[in-house]
Amino acid sequence: MEQRDYILREIEKIGMILQKIIFRLFGKSGTASVQDNKQLEETAMDLQDLADFHLAGFIQMDRQDAIRYLESQEGFNLKNIEDFSLILEKLGFTDKALWLLEYCRMKDKTYSFERENRIATLQSRIKEPR
Repeated sequence: MEQRDYILREIEKIGMILQKIIFRLFGKSGTASVQDNKQLEETAMDLQDLADFHLAGFIQMDRQDAIRYLESQEGFNLKNIEDFSLILEKLGFTDKALWLLEYCRMKDKTYSFERENRIATLQSRIKEPR
């Protein structure tokens, strides 16, 4: 029972950290604000200090290693992974955001229209010539 309570607290803690970052990145309006290096640094610092999550290392990982790393981090349930993908998308790491959403699709037993729409949007962004 203690272990279960600990895991639930970790999931809740990560969720609150991610929501704080999302609020800072998107503001009160819920739409994306201007992205800059300061946001990336602040996000990396928050994740490191509050959740012992190494964003710089995560960004360098290939798909398989990134998923393994997330699975090893306590508190990253599917909801938190989806929120984290939103943060990655905002910071310009579209491919990583897509990987995480596809992972959630594979693991989740419930179909999500919102997630599927985000996947389609990210796939189209990746395919667009720059």
